[in-house]
This record gives sequence, C-alpha cells and structure tokens, in this order.
Amino acid sequence: MQNELGDKIQVLFVESQNSSDEAIAEKQLQLKWLGGRAMWTKERPFDTGARGLPSFALLDADGNVVLKGSSNAMHKQIVESIDEMLKASNEAPDDMPKAVAKAMVDIRKGDYDKANAVLAKLVEKPNGPDPASMKTAAEGAQVQLMARVEGELKRVQWMMENGYPLAAEDHFKSLSKRSKGLVGIQEGMKDLAAKLTSADFKPELEAAKALNKLEQKFFSDYKGSYKKKFEKLVEKYPDTKVATRAAYWTEFAK
Repeated sequence: MQNELGDKIQVLFVESQNSSDEAIAEKQLQLKWLGGRAMWTKERPFDTGARGLPSFALLDADGNVVLKGSSNAMHKQIVESIDEMLKASNEAPDDMPKAVAKAMVDIRKGDYDKANAVLAKLVEKPNGPDPASMKTAAEGAQVQLMARVEGELKRVQWMMENGYPLAAEDHFKSLSKRSKGLVGIQEGMKDLAAKLTSADFKPELEAAKALNKLEQKFFSDYKGSYKKKFEKLVEKYPDTKVATRAAYWTEFAK
C-alpha cells in the first residue's frame, strides 16, 4: 500500500519483539524492505493495547487513531478506511462555514500560503449571516495551519540533525514555496535556510549524495561487495552525520 499510494500515506513499522538492531536490519535486507518510503523503528509511538502480532493502528492526518486491531484480519477494513480518508481530504468539512472549509482543504494539501491568504481576510473582515462565527472558525483554522507548518519545520530540523540532508533540503524548498505569506514562521525559515546553505553543512550534502547512490545498490543486492565502499565514504566525510549512517552498514556489507 505504501508503494501504491506513495506520499498520500506514511507506513511506520514498529518492531515489538525486542529483537536486536542487527537482527532487524538483517531481516529487512533479506526481504528488500529498505530504500522505500516506509519507515522502521523500535520505539513505540504509543500503546495500542494489542497483545497479538501483527497488529496495527491507523491514524488520520491529525494523529487521531481511527482504526486498530489485527492487521491480517482487518486488512479489508484498513484499505476501506484509507480510501475514505483520502477521499475526505479533498472534500470541504461540513461543520464549518463554507469559505473556511475550503481553506481547510488547502491546509490538508499543504497549500499554506493560499489558505492563509483566505483566512486572514476572513478574520479581518468576517462575512456571512454570522460574522462572529465566521471569525472564530477562521481563527481556529489558522491555529491548525500554523501547527502543521511548525510540524514540517521540526521535520526538516530532524532530518538535518540525523543525517538526511538531501531530504531536509528538498522538504525545505517545498515548504518555502507553500508558506511564503506566513509571517510568523519567517524567522525560523531564515534560520534553517542559513544552516542548509552554510559551508559547514556542505560536506553533509556531498556525503548524502554519495550514500544515497550506494544505499540504492546495497538495498537491492546486499550480498554484493559494498563494505569497502561504505568504509571509504566514512573516511572521506569524517565527523558528518551521514558518515554515521554509512558506518552502520559496514557491519552488514561484505
């Protein structure tokens, strides 16, 4: 489903049987489950209450659990729920004024600048049969908009701090285009832009380009001869966070 739907969903696999990092990585390499959009972790985001495996929790875009249980037994329900949520994401909510509801659709799509322009006007000059309700709804939507933008900023920061500089750069460029008119985040954007373009960050970007190419080959055929290549990358870009990632794979490469 992750491969089929791409960035419309995010699959997070949580290892729940106390396996070692080495055992997890070995299994992922054997099954060729690495290199895609799906992510892996040993840290449980929350306890679903389930004691059997495999189990799942399906979250909406705001982090609310909408379905949980056995992923094998409930696969059909999972597919149907995701289809419903994707459809709803393109439809305006019916529990708020029409103009605000349309802006909410843009927020869900990540079109923050467009949504912000509409909401700012509605807050300044609310209209309709109930201007007070319109203003309240618009202000509430603005809060949700800023929460999403701040979440994306934190995501970029995390990528930078954990050895994913290319992903951070790409996401930052996208966010910059989608949030030009948001006054409240411009200071944070300038700070991230300065870090991404600094001389200190350049080695991270160069190392990431080299590692991405190497990982693609390694993940498709981990039994090939890659150990020395990973080691050379670590030597060439010492003290980078990307090198730390590369060093991890030297334990599994041949």
